[in-house]
Amino acid sequence: MTALNDLRDFDVDAAEVTLWTFKTSRAGGTLGFKGRWVETSEALDNALREAVKAERAHIEEMIEYGLLAQNNEASALRLDADETHASWIVDVAEDDSAQNRVRNLKDLRNSGFYAIKLVQGETVLYGVKKTDASWHTRRVQNAVSAIFVEDVMGIEESPSFDIAKSVDFFIVGDSLLVADKGRFESIMQYKAAHREDFAALTAEPAFLAILADVGPIVAFVGDNKIHLRRASAIRQKAYYSDAAFMNNLRARRDEMGFNFEFDAVGRIIATAEHCREIFQALLDHRLLSRLSENIYDVQDAVSIAV
Repeated sequence: MTALNDLRDFDVDAAEVTLWTFKTSRAGGTLGFKGRWVETSEALDNALREAVKAERAHIEEMIEYGLLAQNNEASALRLDADETHASWIVDVAEDDSAQNRVRNLKDLRNSGFYAIKLVQGETVLYGVKKTDASWHTRRVQNAVSAIFVEDVMGIEESPSFDIAKSVDFFIVGDSLLVADKGRFESIMQYKAAHREDFAALTAEPAFLAILADVGPIVAFVGDNKIHLRRASAIRQKAYYSDAAFMNNLRARRDEMGFNFEFDAVGRIIATAEHCREIFQALLDHRLLSRLSENIYDVQDAVSIAV
């Protein structure tokens, strides 16, 4: 609970606020973040503090982050900051020199996310949020901003950017507390990593050895972020390389209610109809209750010692 306690104990109202905007690049295939800080009014500083406090107030418990773990509106996923690129955000935001200040509108347009940096003494807290369409050039080109004042609607001439009343994740010391997993993974470019992971999985001899044909699996996954994430979890668990697990799957397929077939040499015959079931099996996410004798499909499973 250390990270959550540190978040709760942080005095947001007393902290100095700096807004950092970030753009993401993949020059040469390598991920990078370019950040700039922007001068903000007292009113905006207070709004940023309120966004941080509002998100913090929702978090009552922590769940350890996993590829398939999901939190709810009262919890956050926790993981070590050094498992992600979050340290780059911290490194960039440590240099608040004039050369890193936003100089013009171009510096703000097309920012992918922003970080609310809060400093209280020697302690620093970050609240990170993915930007919406108001930050992107396409929105500006395809729409006119209108305002309604004193019963009259008119055009807003000055550029505007939406600041959300929430954040997607916190950087608290050496930990991250993730409120919105989808946006967190988008900011951290997890989908690109999952694509690479899936390419490695479908080239792995141990994985290919359990399948009569990997083609239907490749077609099933495509570029779907959920399927890519599940494929990464399959590779991480690597049950397909466990001979005892695979023998149990062949022997207990009917008992566990799986409908896919095996060929004459014991390889799984993948079809479009059964790929979802095959993933469930390789994730070990079809479970038998010893209490009710019911069989359940689960989104995630945590092994416990008994």
